[in-house]
Amino acid sequence: MPQSSVTFKDSELVTTKKEIVSEIEQLLEQIKVDSRLSSVHTGEFARKVISLARSIHHSNYEGFGKLQLAYYVCVVENDYKRSLDICDEALKLMKGNFRIMHLPYYHLNKGRAFQFMGEQANAQNEYLHTIRLLEFKDTRTDTEKTWLASSYYNLFILFNREGVEFTQEDYLQNAFRLYSELHDKPGIANCYNSFAVYHYKKLDYKKSIEYLHRAYAFAKEPDAKVYLSIFCSNLGLVYAKLQDENNSNIYFEEAKAINKLIKSNFHTGHTFQQIGEASMSLKCYDKALENYDKAEKIYIKLGVKASLVTIYQFQSDLCIVREDYKKAYAYQKKYADLLKDQFNDEKTFAIAKARNQFELEKKEKETEILKKQNEQIETYAKQLEVSNNQLRQFAHIASHDLKEPLRMVSSYAKLLQRSMGDKLTTDEQEYLGFMLQGTTTMQNLVNDLLTLSNIHYISDKQPVNMNKVMKTVITNLDSIISERQAVITFDELPTVKAEETQMLQLFLNLTSNAIKYNDDKLPEVNITCIKTRNMFEFSVTDNGIGIPAEYR
Repeated sequence: MPQSSVTFKDSELVTTKKEIVSEIEQLLEQIKVDSRLSSVHTGEFARKVISLARSIHHSNYEGFGKLQLAYYVCVVENDYKRSLDICDEALKLMKGNFRIMHLPYYHLNKGRAFQFMGEQANAQNEYLHTIRLLEFKDTRTDTEKTWLASSYYNLFILFNREGVEFTQEDYLQNAFRLYSELHDKPGIANCYNSFAVYHYKKLDYKKSIEYLHRAYAFAKEPDAKVYLSIFCSNLGLVYAKLQDENNSNIYFEEAKAINKLIKSNFHTGHTFQQIGEASMSLKCYDKALENYDKAEKIYIKLGVKASLVTIYQFQSDLCIVREDYKKAYAYQKKYADLLKDQFNDEKTFAIAKARNQFELEKKEKETEILKKQNEQIETYAKQLEVSNNQLRQFAHIASHDLKEPLRMVSSYAKLLQRSMGDKLTTDEQEYLGFMLQGTTTMQNLVNDLLTLSNIHYISDKQPVNMNKVMKTVITNLDSIISERQAVITFDELPTVKAEETQMLQLFLNLTSNAIKYNDDKLPEVNITCIKTRNMFEFSVTDNGIGIPAEYR
């Protein structure tokens, strides 16, 4: 049988590669959504990304696909050591700026795996790496904000349990702020759950229930199952503390149903643990023992040391209640040995040292940023000084150019008055008076422009008779008043403390506009004033159409 072969032109290969890249991007978007909800399909999507990336020899996408697979292996398959190995494989594949861009996510994933393994010092170091890389960036993408928020949140819960002295509420507040900025409902829900745990430890169960219901509501809307499982188990426990067995069972059953869907052994273990503690509160000791044992087996299989510490303490307490002191001692010893293994002097010192080093670096970075900001302010101040100097020069030149024609108009008007003398009619004398008064007003405005152009100028307020100001306004607007046959009226106005030139300019503009933009055949403008407390309130009204409400 003859064999056939298929060949592709270069353009076809380019098109095929673009299509594959587009498919990879779509899969990564699906992973982003799925990982915030149930994570059930994240592994499947991640493996497709890896396969497609290999088909086009795209090592960066292959590396990022492996990082997503590492997340899935950690939170769903609960294989923490394998998750760490996959993270390292991913980092080796990524190159250049792509590697730099995704380095925070690499450290976040490793921190999460170490945290589940009970390696607190290593987990803290990885989370702090992520924070260092992202905290002081000038701009952050939403994805980077999510990574940063997750690092802060995980740092908070890393040491947020009995017998540990490293709890820092600042981390939780930072996480809550970032999640709120992003409108990340599952993230906000996690923070509310932590607030609930805080009140639970204070034995304020009603307040704890309140926060847990907030967490539940925020996670329920997007159907974030990986979080709902935790919140339902916690609600079941707190209702049991309130001796509400009915509601307790309802939420535990919901948690069990969710666990079957997400197939996470860790979440199943957590539910067994909470049922055990709830049964203790309801004095159902056999049921408590049964569920504690189930949780212990799961935690041992997964190697979740932090959760085992808690279980051993609970089992010891249960044995004391049942008066089985030999077993109680055995569990207490396991608890103490495991806690010591996690927090011996060397590890505690390493944790404290790393955290102090981070805080020191953070302060140094903040100081550096403040220094740069001060340098920028100094630069802007110098630029402003240059601009002010240029403005002063312009004002001096402009005012000089304005004064010359004013002096000429004023001089010729006075010359006409002297030379014509009694030959001038009454109207002509009045017109010359208006001309001279107008030039005087303009000269005053030019002088004030010079004063205002001085950067050191401080306004000197003096008593200003507003009746005198309005008379000057009417005189200056005589031409337009006569042309439009406008009627200007004003009450007896007060004397106010202000700058006369500014008052003149203000009322000149207001009155002029009231006449100019008035469609009535005979414009009417009225100026009134009332005193309110220590202030004067002026009103300028006219008989025009006014400004429509939507444009006010």
